[in-house]
Amino acid sequence: MTQHSPARIVSVFLIEEELGTDPPDNEDWPVFQGFLSDLESEAPDDCIVVYDTVGIKDGRLMDGTQIRHPGIQVMVRSKDGPDGWHKLNEIATAFKSVNRRSVAMPSDVDEYPLSVNYVIDNLSETAPPIPIGTEPGTKRRMKFVLNCGMTLREVS
Repeated sequence: MTQHSPARIVSVFLIEEELGTDPPDNEDWPVFQGFLSDLESEAPDDCIVVYDTVGIKDGRLMDGTQIRHPGIQVMVRSKDGPDGWHKLNEIATAFKSVNRRSVAMPSDVDEYPLSVNYVIDNLSETAPPIPIGTEPGTKRRMKFVLNCGMTLREVS
């Protein structure tokens, strides 16, 4: 169990890799964690959301420790289908190159007063990137998703 959710850790990774931006910066491709705001000003047409999903239980060590690989889903939403597809494929390519990648979580005085470091040993697709269609009730924004499992450890 980690102090931060896997989706939060991957969100920071995407920002560090310059595949997205921190939402308060009001720049292109903000990366949200877990949900999108209903307010148009807070969640623009082109954005990224990382969700926690069911992981994979991968056995047990002789000392009783259970091995689990957390699951995440990356959803890209875009007003232009080809731009969204390209962005999701950029993310998928970055995930394929992850090999013991350190991620330093920013400290949050209220929630976590000390900074915490993690190592993402790998991010593995559980299915290829897929388009999931047009977002209902919108200006024809397209959505694409990528599902992954990961090996993650806290190294504080």
